[in-house]
Amino acid sequence: MSNRNLVPRGSYKPSPFSRTLFVGLRALDPLLQYAILSQWLGIGWLPFLLGGSLLPTTTNAISGGGPSPTSPSSAPPNSTLILDLPPYQSLLLCMSIASMLKQTYWALFIVREEMSPSYAVIMATAATVMNSLNSVLGLWSRTSGSSSPPDSALLSLIANPTIFLGTLLFATGILLEFISEVQRSAFKADPKNKGQPYAGGLFGYARNINYTGFSLWKAGYAMVAAGLGLGIVVAVVILNDFRRRAVPEIEGYCKRRYGRDWEEVKRKVRWVLIPGVV
Repeated sequence: MSNRNLVPRGSYKPSPFSRTLFVGLRALDPLLQYAILSQWLGIGWLPFLLGGSLLPTTTNAISGGGPSPTSPSSAPPNSTLILDLPPYQSLLLCMSIASMLKQTYWALFIVREEMSPSYAVIMATAATVMNSLNSVLGLWSRTSGSSSPPDSALLSLIANPTIFLGTLLFATGILLEFISEVQRSAFKADPKNKGQPYAGGLFGYARNINYTGFSLWKAGYAMVAAGLGLGIVVAVVILNDFRRRAVPEIEGYCKRRYGRDWEEVKRKVRWVLIPGVV
């Protein structure tokens, strides 16, 4: 295995334990995000140390009385959307669930390479840490991407340009990554394509278009949580990591495996990540 990448390219040994471990850890993420978004799990201290306040959570988070600085405050009953959460928190939870479902499908039905236990733990933990950071920043008034009052309807929330753009980027990125990987998986599953590189479907626009999709939905999630600035930072960091680490690793592997056929793919598909840009 390359010391620059945790994926053992070219090794297709079954790894049911690691896949189960990855899926199990990812399945826990929406539960954790719901606990943060509905009960301020582990972050009630934030306003005392750093100022600001935390957004109202559920309609029944506390029983009676006004909002308490140390307990989740209640949102108006007619403003909830999912699991008694206000629309903004519901949107953040939906993004956690969607990313979990997408990566679960990837682990079970898309990726063919061997998956090590360390890879499963590192990748699942990294996803949960990032999603938790989004939840915390989204709840804290000093960083939250939501400027709407807690009783705002979902349509009013989406009227916020940053939240609209972030949601659009998230949906586009998830679909771009998912569809491109399903297309490539179907090509690889056909015995007549054995030993051939894939440059069709969405991969005909950029050789690593799935990485672009991943970057888009990660940036969109961050943008909804904490505004345009964090979204841009996340996009730049992830795309730069792909450009410097993952892309050279995967393209070097493809060159070794496919030889001249890969050179033909590079001639046919000029762009590496973003069509017309890079």
